[in-house]
Parts: sequence; structure tokens; C-alpha cells
Amino acid sequence: MAGERAVAMPLAVIVAYAFALGAITGSFLNVCIHRLPRGFLLHRPPSHCPFCNEPIRWFDNVPILSYLVLGRRCRFCGTRISPRYALVEGLTGLLFAYVAWRLGGGPDADYARLGVYAGLAAALVAASFVDIEFRIIPDEISIPGAILAPVVSLLWPQLHDLREPFVVVPLAKALGVAPDAYPWACGLLASLVGMGVGAGVIWALGVLGRAAFRKEAMGFGDVKLMAFLGGFLGWKLALLGIVLGAVAGAVVGLLMLLRTRDSRLPFGPYLSVGCFVAMLHAQDIARLFEEFAASLQTG
Repeated sequence: MAGERAVAMPLAVIVAYAFALGAITGSFLNVCIHRLPRGFLLHRPPSHCPFCNEPIRWFDNVPILSYLVLGRRCRFCGTRISPRYALVEGLTGLLFAYVAWRLGGGPDADYARLGVYAGLAAALVAASFVDIEFRIIPDEISIPGAILAPVVSLLWPQLHDLREPFVVVPLAKALGVAPDAYPWACGLLASLVGMGVGAGVIWALGVLGRAAFRKEAMGFGDVKLMAFLGGFLGWKLALLGIVLGAVAGAVVGLLMLLRTRDSRLPFGPYLSVGCFVAMLHAQDIARLFEEFAASLQTG
């Protein structure tokens, strides 16, 4: 017990560290957002001003602070720096900090899940900003994630609810796999089911939308993104994320239609928001629905 108290860190320290790590990660995500859709390599050339091509010095590359100190302009040519750079760094820092606040600290801290969810948050930020600017979700984000999800689930099956009663347990029984005896197999199964449900639902929505509106309603990048996310989150959280993303997209689309008569918008950012909320607040949402149902019965 004394050893545990010696290594325990206050939650505020964990959150602050997570914010700093997230901001640094956001700096790398800016490289991904700029280079991946343009077909550039991530590791070369070194970071440079896209206008004057001067290499960026390390002290001009400190997340958020350098943007403010430089007055939002390139040190050499004076060209205004896009606010997206500081926005991505700050947003990623805040998301990492929020994940740490939800999962870190105390005797029940789940640091393995914290690391996985922070990694997912980073991928969602990169995918969303690329989708907003270019209307694509790079395969360099979705495909490696979809490959990694079953591997992580195989090695760490506790990422998933191995006793999920509606799909995973019946399938495991049909295959002769017991969760207690073969948790790795059930973890892999939960990941594959999540990939199938996540990708399958988005694909089906795209087919229905194309039939109803006679135009492309859902890009295949969204399908691959949800295969990746479903593989990590499992089928229930993936489905909840899709529902939340659809609600958010419908609300924003309606507001855009009222203001500009144009409701076209990429769906990737809304899927990202929905899945982020689902992975951290699924139990809270379920509790709200239970309380609402109970109030209807008593009323």
C-alpha cells in the first residue's frame, strides 16, 4: 500500500500532463493534416513554411505558444499562419486532458484504456480536419487502425465487454469459445463484430441514401473509418456513435440549410464526435434513457 501511495499522482497532474502530451501530438497531427491528402511524405522534408519554404526552427514549433509569440505570422516572410495549427494543438490537448480526467486518477484508473482512447481521439482529430478541408478521410488513418484493432483486442481482450449478451456471447457459444477459457478469442470476436457493424451500418446508410436522393450520400471513407472505430469500440459503442453523429449532423445540416440553403457537409467529423462521446459517456447516456423511461411509467 505504501508503494502504491508513493507512485500515485494527483488527477490534476495527470490531466495537465495529458494536455501537454495532446498538444505535442496535435503538432504532429498538423503535419498529417497538411501532408497526407496532398500525397506528401510525413518524415521529409522537415517542417517548413509553405509560402517561403524556410525550415521552422524548434523554438518556433512549440505547440500553441509559438503561434501566439510569433503573432500568428511566419518569422521569415511574415505570411499569416492558419489558425488551424493552434486549433488542432489546443483541441487535441483538451481531448487528451478530458480522457485523462474521465479515466485517470484514483484506485480504479484505467491507464491502458486511457492510452487507447487518447490514440483514438488523435486519429479522429486528424480524420475530421482532413475531411472538412478535402472531403476525404485518408486511408493512412483508417486502414492501419482497422488492422491494429483486432491485434490490440487479441492481446488485450479486456478492451471489450467479453460478456456482451446479444451478439458476442451467442457467437462465442456457437463457435465453442468460452469467455473465461479463451478471453483472447472473445476479444478478437468482439473487435471483428464491431468492425462489421460499424462499417456495415454506414455502408447500408450510403446505399439507402443513394437510392432515395439519387446521389452519393455517404463516402466509402466513412465506411473504413467506422470499421476502424468499431474494431476498437465494439458494436454497441460503434452503433451509438453513429446515432449520435447522425443527430449532430442533422442538427448542424438543418441550421446550415436555414442560413445558406446549402446543407452539404462531410459526415466524418460528426461520426468522430459521436464516437468520442459514445466511448466516454455510453453509461451516462444509458442511465438518462432509463431515468426517462422510468419517469414515463410513473407519470
